[in-house]
Amino acid sequence: MRRPTRDTAESHRLVTRRSLVVGGSMAAFMGLLGLRMRYLQVEQADQFRLLADENRINIHLIPPRADAFLIVKGGWWLKTSRPTAST
Repeated sequence: MRRPTRDTAESHRLVTRRSLVVGGSMAAFMGLLGLRMRYLQVEQADQFRLLADENRINIHLIPPRADAFLIVKGGWWLKTSRPTAST
């Protein structure tokens, strides 16, 4: 059964209107995202460069505790952090 031409034309007009509204809202949203990205990357670049410089990795040597023993193998200490007398 075919629809009457009047119903087909009206539904086509509604679909076209919906697609224009959805497409326009998507374009506006993408434009807002683009403006926000430009603001953050171009206008706020100096502030983020400073934050990035402060966020670099710092390597610190941490000495072991004086009473730390690592492994016991067959009753012998393999490594201790205590200084040994060499005399």
